[in-house]
Amino acid sequence: MPTILHRAHHCFAAGALAGFVTTILIWIASQSGAFLILGVPLVFDLTPGWIYQRVVWGGLWGFVFLVPVFVSWPGWRRGLILGMGPAAATLLVFNPIKDGIGLFGLGLGAMMPIIVIVFSLLWGVIAGWWNGHFLDRGVGE
Repeated sequence: MPTILHRAHHCFAAGALAGFVTTILIWIASQSGAFLILGVPLVFDLTPGWIYQRVVWGGLWGFVFLVPVFVSWPGWRRGLILGMGPAAATLLVFNPIKDGIGLFGLGLGAMMPIIVIVFSLLWGVIAGWWNGHFLDRGVGE
């Protein structure tokens, strides 16, 4: 049985990995003009600082997988629910306070909440899959 430190390590790693993958996908979407087509003027540069911030925050959010909820569910499905945490924080705290783009990020367009929710759910699925595949099955103990 893994210790809490072992589980925390896996949860952080899962969140960081998911943060990295979603960062690359967000960058690809922004560079391809997908966000502009949706009416949201988001264009990101793939800089080390931008990647670092998203990977670290993804890792920190990975600790939500330590909360013993929905433990009988597969990891990816648990990630769908827990992925709403980062979405809520982004839409209700970071967008209006840190970024100054209003509640739900609506200052950038009506589709902004959908974009945030989709990528947060994707983060959750990836992090949940990682935890379900490696931690819940006892791989790496």
